[in-house]
Amino acid sequence: DRARLKLDAMRARGRVEEGRIELDEGAIEKPALALTPALLGFLAPGAEQPAAARAPASFVQSLSIGRLTCDNLVLSSTGFSPGNIAGVVLPDVEVEASYEMTDFQWSAGGAVVPGAQRLSLEFLELKPSAGAGRITCRAVTLALPPPRAGHWMIGDILLREPEIVWTPELR
Repeated sequence: DRARLKLDAMRARGRVEEGRIELDEGAIEKPALALTPALLGFLAPGAEQPAAARAPASFVQSLSIGRLTCDNLVLSSTGFSPGNIAGVVLPDVEVEASYEMTDFQWSAGGAVVPGAQRLSLEFLELKPSAGAGRITCRAVTLALPPPRAGHWMIGDILLREPEIVWTPELR
């Protein structure tokens, strides 16, 4: 399987107390994730995982993040054609990005409460897993303010040098 996760460096400032993780500030540098159907099938809810891979239900009760940045992220996915092990059909994707998130909250048994998010893609390429066509952009910037009444709204979006070669396979 071609799945991989790589982190060059990670810094965090916060505290862990009795099942609560409070991250005031965090930074992840040069992460890379190559997503494959086998990895997604393993991580999906209901996938059978070895007992050693499961955390006890009471291990983490809440998580709060004041600010998290992720610089020079490389994300790719391949092999999500019809009939793959994960049961999800996705285009082949490769993207280089930076990400920032603020004011994230989660608690066991509760809903995720995300804050503002900003995603800057340095290069985006989408291709169908089989067939022709592609969508490329030199740069994409997407800003999401915190959701209102449970609904996400795009604050800003900027596409720089988009090129679209549309085919039925891209649907």
